[in-house]
Amino acid sequence: GGGERIFYYLTIMNENYVQPPMPEGVEEGICRGMYLLQEDAQASVQLLGSGVILREVQKAAQILKDEYAIHANVWSVTSFNELARDGMQCELQNRLHPLRDEAEIQVPWVAQQLANYQGVVVAATDYMRAYSEQIRAYLPDSRPYVSLGTDGFGRSDTREQLRHFFEVNRYWVTVAALKSLADDGVVTYDVVAQALAKY
Repeated sequence: GGGERIFYYLTIMNENYVQPPMPEGVEEGICRGMYLLQEDAQASVQLLGSGVILREVQKAAQILKDEYAIHANVWSVTSFNELARDGMQCELQNRLHPLRDEAEIQVPWVAQQLANYQGVVVAATDYMRAYSEQIRAYLPDSRPYVSLGTDGFGRSDTREQLRHFFEVNRYWVTVAALKSLADDGVVTYDVVAQALAKY
């Protein structure tokens, strides 16, 4: 009675893992918020991963390819905040200069990067979904977008169990991609149901 309750939001960070070498030509993308980490010429899905969850996203791309013959590009998102700031800056500049030539219209970095790649977009992080939701307005072609994150309070368990509970592990990324593809008519909903049962 009368005591203040404090809830703590826990993230699934602070994990040691080997950092792979930096790919060639990605310096600008690292600074601006995202870059293409794994490209598949047949990709019909764009998977965005941030932080330690990037490794889960890479594994989801492999599952999609091996078990469903669905190809995916994997994007490393170094900062959803930076992508959102860039998008807002582009909006502002375009609003303040409405009579510009079409070639002078500013396009957000995330839209520039995804414009030449088709397919639904799935983003996964170990932060709340609001973090990756920041870029929804700046995706090209208003394409389907699913953001997965760790919304919730005060849970403690192994990293593996927490990633499953918050639906940000490789299997949930796979299911999210399949569901988006089903909504687009690329796969049937039976495939999604089977994946849910399996994982």
